[in-house]
Amino acid sequence: MLRSVSLTARCLGALERIQDLLGYGMIAHRAGSRIAVTPAGFPVLDSVVADLAA
Repeated sequence: MLRSVSLTARCLGALERIQDLLGYGMIAHRAGSRIAVTPAGFPVLDSVVADLAA
């Protein structure tokens, strides 16, 4: 039970972050359940990818 509560909380946290990024115009909804980075969000994505690759 504790594991499912933890996973649910993590998913809700991710949904909140996605909503924030949508609100800031960093990502946009696409067909189906897809999201895409916007021109405004590209520098942030580029920075995140560079940090992950380092």
